[in-house]
Amino acid sequence: MLRTNKVQMPETETQEPKTKTEKEEIMTETPVETTKEVVAKPPAEMAIAGERIAPSLTSLENKLNPEEFGNLFPRVVGSNGAACVSGQGGAIFGKYIDVQVLSMSTRWMTTPIADQKDKDAKKFCRASYDGKTIQDREGNSQTIEEYINSVSKYEFNPISKYRDIFGVIFNAEKDVEKAQGLGIVQISVSPTAMKQLKAFAMQAPLFIMRGQMAKTHQDCLRIAAEPKSNDSGNYTIFDFQCVPLDVIAGYSPVSM
Repeated sequence: MLRTNKVQMPETETQEPKTKTEKEEIMTETPVETTKEVVAKPPAEMAIAGERIAPSLTSLENKLNPEEFGNLFPRVVGSNGAACVSGQGGAIFGKYIDVQVLSMSTRWMTTPIADQKDKDAKKFCRASYDGKTIQDREGNSQTIEEYINSVSKYEFNPISKYRDIFGVIFNAEKDVEKAQGLGIVQISVSPTAMKQLKAFAMQAPLFIMRGQMAKTHQDCLRIAAEPKSNDSGNYTIFDFQCVPLDVIAGYSPVSM
């Protein structure tokens, strides 16, 4: 049985007691295909014959197998009011990043109840991509309950549900070249921001009709880091916006 009291070990990006850092991963990729430069006009004029019609965000669910690619790429999280790469050698990209989305998927996290400073506890965090089973490092599968019962050192928090955006950063407020050099990244969307992401994806046709988004780049979005605070301390959540058309005009999307 899962216990719900005490402090939750954040696997990625949500809670930020006093001082915060988060964690994640990646691999570089070479753009396979480019398109001609797009002029920043209303989307109806941009999506002419012969130009790229991008896949919609809602069509990109599980395009990359999350069990195969989860924890393979550098992880981008929200921390201290910025989007950043967590872990050793991480980078801070400022208040926003512009991303071409390659895939989106759901991740369930099983985390032990422990103090934030307990480094050993972090070794017992596990991800599930179906909400039922966990793959161990040898590729063997076991249920979440079986895994929790196998760990005698800790009790566990309730299972937390996250969204992962696999994509390529092509623009950022700060350190753009480093962001672009990362190749594919895994952007961790906390439970508090999942509804905002779904709402943005569902409203994309409306953004296109209003001229705020181009059909040629409807798989692109701006992820803005917004600092928040409550009785538990400071934290950062992601908000989702249209990429400005003048920025989109200079970007040739990659093809997978």
